[in-house]
Amino acid sequence: FKDALEIYSKSIAALRKGNPPLASQVLCHMSQCFQEEGDWIHAEDHLQRAIALMEGHGDSASRGRALILLAGIHHRQGLLEEALQCSCESLKIRERARDWSGSAEALNRMARICSDRSDWPEAIEYYQRAADLFMENGEDTSAAEALSNLGGVYQLQGDLDVALELHCQA
Repeated sequence: FKDALEIYSKSIAALRKGNPPLASQVLCHMSQCFQEEGDWIHAEDHLQRAIALMEGHGDSASRGRALILLAGIHHRQGLLEEALQCSCESLKIRERARDWSGSAEALNRMARICSDRSDWPEAIEYYQRAADLFMENGEDTSAAEALSNLGGVYQLQGDLDVALELHCQA
């Protein structure tokens, strides 16, 4: 990843001036390299810079995807409020764009965050909405994962009959 980061670093200045949309994508790739190395600070910094560029040139689709990546970084760091905020913002962008697969992805992330906070009603709502959207879009594997996670929430609450039903449905 070090070689890739070096090459990306050399190109980013020129791209910012000549091709901001490509520069924002390069920053996202750099963020992913930093994530692979476990360097969450640089990963977050590069994603924040990419998001600012995307916002500047009106690329809301890429911004919605980048916000989910940023939510994942915050989530891994235990920054649940920040992760939820990024996920909610991504959901709004993706719903406006009628990107239902991306909306389901954002809802699934929101559900995981709420589950980690033991906010069961919210986790249930978000997992169910994610599962429904995944099913409507023919994404059976993602729908099964959301249903399984939903079953896990019911299991944690002691509602084993519903949990079993959801696990079987998944």
